[in-house]
Amino acid sequence: MYKTYPTWLEYIKECEDLATLIRLNVRRDGPYDAIISVSRGGHLPGAIIANQIDIRKVYSVGVSFYDGEVKQSNALVYQDLPDDFDAKRILVVDDICDTGETFQFILKELEHMPSVSTACVYRKEKSTFIPNFRSTIIPDDEWIVLPYDVEPRI
Repeated sequence: MYKTYPTWLEYIKECEDLATLIRLNVRRDGPYDAIISVSRGGHLPGAIIANQIDIRKVYSVGVSFYDGEVKQSNALVYQDLPDDFDAKRILVVDDICDTGETFQFILKELEHMPSVSTACVYRKEKSTFIPNFRSTIIPDDEWIVLPYDVEPRI
């Protein structure tokens, strides 16, 4: 597996391109009530999209199938939505859709909601899940190291 290191400017451009796709959809299909960013990678694209489509209700969920670069067999949920969460049209945002398991897990948790769409900045070719919106498709053997993916400095 080889690693790619996009710069901050390249990554922000990818997020803005994704936001543009979503903004065009909002003009056609109407606004979203809320954005759910998948922690932590979905926070930056979620914030950019929220600003571009004027969404103030931005929530966070923490779900991971990875421990570093090592794939885990079960989801680790470390942050959930508030008990009183309610929205009619939701956009779930993450940075990378690798296998698609994270999106599939979250969609199952939100299946009682009327309308849920998904968006990611990068999607791997092998992913069994196709988000509603994505910016770039990357090869399966590529590992994206985003500008904020640095070793903890604690």
